[in-house]
Formats: sequence, C-alpha cells, structure tokens
Amino acid sequence: MPGPIVGKVATRAIGAWPEAGQHDPEAGPHDPDASQHGAEAADQMAPGTPFFFVQGALDGLARPLAQTEFVIVDLETTGGSPASAAITELAAIRTLGGDRALGGDRALGGDRALGGDRAGQPDAAEEFATLVNPGRVIPPHVAKLTGITDALVAAAPRIEDVLPRFIEFAAGAVLVAHNAPFDISFLTAACTAHNLPWPRLPTLDTAALARQLLTTDEVPDCRLETLAEFFGAGTRPRHRALDDARATTSVLYALLGRLTSRGIHSLEALRGFAQPSVPKRRRMRQLTAGVPRKPGVCLFTADDGKVLHVMRSSDMQARACGYFTAAETRRRIREMVAKTTRILPLSCATSLEAEVAEIRLIALHRPPYGGRGGEVESDQTADHARSASALAAVPLLVVARPRFSGGWDAAWIRHGRLDGTAVLPRGVGAPVCVAEPRMLPPPEEVSAEVPPPGAAAARHAEAVCLLGWLDSPGVRLIDVDGTWCCEVG
Repeated sequence: MPGPIVGKVATRAIGAWPEAGQHDPEAGPHDPDASQHGAEAADQMAPGTPFFFVQGALDGLARPLAQTEFVIVDLETTGGSPASAAITELAAIRTLGGDRALGGDRALGGDRALGGDRAGQPDAAEEFATLVNPGRVIPPHVAKLTGITDALVAAAPRIEDVLPRFIEFAAGAVLVAHNAPFDISFLTAACTAHNLPWPRLPTLDTAALARQLLTTDEVPDCRLETLAEFFGAGTRPRHRALDDARATTSVLYALLGRLTSRGIHSLEALRGFAQPSVPKRRRMRQLTAGVPRKPGVCLFTADDGKVLHVMRSSDMQARACGYFTAAETRRRIREMVAKTTRILPLSCATSLEAEVAEIRLIALHRPPYGGRGGEVESDQTADHARSASALAAVPLLVVARPRFSGGWDAAWIRHGRLDGTAVLPRGVGAPVCVAEPRMLPPPEEVSAEVPPPGAAAARHAEAVCLLGWLDSPGVRLIDVDGTWCCEVG
C-alpha cells in the first residue's frame, strides 16, 4: 500500500457554494440528532466555547478569515472511544478562505464560489488521504457502515507512520472537523501513544457552529449529511474520510459566509461570537448549574411553573448555554429565555429515549415557544400509517441496535409505544435480554409519570420515530410477543 496521497486538486471537487440568499437574520442555535460517536465525544468541549477553541497560544487571531488557512480533517475508526478503538482512515483538505467563498455573489457557483480569483480561476486545495491499519479487528457493524474491512487495511500504513506527515500537512492552519472533539481526541491519543508532539492549533467544529447559525426551520438536525444537502455540497458524505472531508469543506464555507454577513471577519471575532455578555453569563451559570453534560431533554419553565420550551440534546448543558450567546438572534427564543426562571433536565439513557421523551413532553405541555418533537407530524403518509398500525398490534417487541463505541442500545416497545430503554454492556455478542428497561418518566418536578400522549399526531410521531429506529443498520430482534414482519434485503 503506497503512502498517503498528497496533491493539488481543483476546488470544484469539494462542492458548490450555497446560495447567498439562504441567510436568515433570525438564525440561532439548535441541536443535531448527533451520530453516536459525536455524542460520545461531546463532553470534551468546554461549554463556554461551543464551536471554536484554542488549544494553545496562537499568533494572528485578528487575521481575516478570508486570509486564514484551514485544514478540514475527517477520520474513520473502529469505534467511538480512542481508549478502545483506532483509526482506519484519515483524510484532510488544506484550503484558504478566499473572499469569494466568504460571502460571494449569489450567482457565483462551483470553483469561483469556493475561493476562486476575480478572473474565475479557482485556488488549489491540497488533499491528504490514506487508509490506516488499526492493528485490530474492525467490528462487523462498523465495516458495514464504512465499507472499510480488515482486508482493505491489511497492507495500509500504521498510524505512527501517517501522523508525522499529517502534522506537517496541517502545520500553521486552523483545524476544522464535524464533531471536532471526536476527531481531535483520536489524533491526540494516537500522538500520545507513539510519543509524537501534537501541534496546539486552533480548532473549529462545524457541527457546533451550525447549531449557532442555523434554525430548526431550516434544517431538522446538524448531521453532516443534512447540512451537505441543505447547502448543496457537490460531494455528499458516505462514511469515508475523503468524501466526508470534502462535504465538511463545503459546509465550512457556507457557515463562514453567514458569519461574514453578521460582521464576523476574524478568528478573534469568531471566538467572541460564542461568548455571552457578562450579565447573561452570570444568569446562564445560575440556570444551567444543575443541567448535566449528558443526553436528554430540558424543560424551560416560567415563574408559575408553565413549560415554555422543550429542548433535546446529546449534551444538555452545552446546548442550554448556547441560548445565552450572541449567536442566538431569534426574537422568540430570546423572549423565551428572558421569561425562563428554571431549566429542568431529564437525563436519558439512549438517543431513542430522548427523542420519544421530547415528543411526549411537547404533546403534554404544548409549550408556547415550541420544540422539535411535533415536526414529524407532517409525515402522515399511507405507508407510515400502515406501518404504525402494524407496530401497534404487537404486544411486545424487544430490539437492540449496536452502539458505535461497543455494546447495544436496547428498546422495549409495547403496542407501538416505547416502554423503556437500556444500554447493554460491551462484550455482549448476540444481544440477549440481560438488563431491565429504564422506564420513561419526565422530570419529577413536572409530573409523577408520563401520561399517554393525548393527540393522535403525537402517537403517530412516536410510531414514526420508532419505525425509523427499527429500520436503522444493525438492529437485532431479541424477543417478540405476537407477530412482527419487516422487509429483508
């Protein structure tokens, strides 16, 4: 296997610049329905700097974004934690934030929109890409997701041979990644394991930045595939490092364009953009003091206990803190935050539990400032209705889905309603029912138990949510009472 491929490519390979008219002055933060590995890495980011953090001293923070070099990196790995998994593929793109990319004319597309000069000739972007031999077996569900098999990486270089070349490639640039804590944690862990110095570079997280700049009216979540489609990226992500890095580059340019339209023109201004004012910071600390950095649902309540807003996140504290930053410009959300006197967190064992809890709590409280749970109400198709009816006819369905970091998320479904979830430990091969389900209550301060959703739309939304989860890759049937049929192949 040859070493990493490093060469000049035209920027048209990265993707098209989005329409400048897509900017929304009411843009604000929201939370992605994060991938499992992104959620597991979220705790590594400080709440005060949700999308931009400096790992060490950096000269030139005042340098214009248009003159800043970015290295967009993406990894594929054998699992979700650098303590127990390893890198199988590494790709990066080094590019300059040109003035055309940072807020160019709406009519400009293709290579000119991605940093080309005034004559329309594109700047060149360097690409770095290589498979990596992880020195261990790639789990079957990971190989199915990425297409990277043990045979494919058998002759690939080891990470200790790849890292020096990557570090040289990234020198002096701003590192960019989608769910950056995940990628950076693997790279720094690999450097530590092989006694290599890690360059202390500023790092930008496009997932967290998108949460600040986009609204749920624009995109339902901040997954890379969602953002790539929204911004019209020329390359769509497919769980391969180079394609995902190209898609992230398109997303980065689109987000930087929105920043410049808000008057953010330097790294220094970008860092300040994430920070709330001193009075807001003080109030933020008071309201979020009891909110953990865990997945779950938060209820924003007023003086009289009325629920104003329901929020779901893979990191409740970081997401709640985002409501207090300068990036939050939505009038109704600012109004809601001003009325909030308490934030009640409901920690959830699994992402499925959090999604269903959000649907039920919105149906129960009908918050005046909303939430995302009702969005699936529009999916009232005949196919969905038939599938939901079939699911409702099954007295009990126990299923499990593999976690990216190992182990399983198990779900107990009764008559089309989620009854509870549990996390089965690592080392369980064919999943068996070895845990009692964690039932699904709301916060104790709100109600003693979750009543059945009263609205048909909420019941349908929950069924659609469960059907989507059942259709995800790697789901295994543990137990069934009754008959459950699904398509195969």
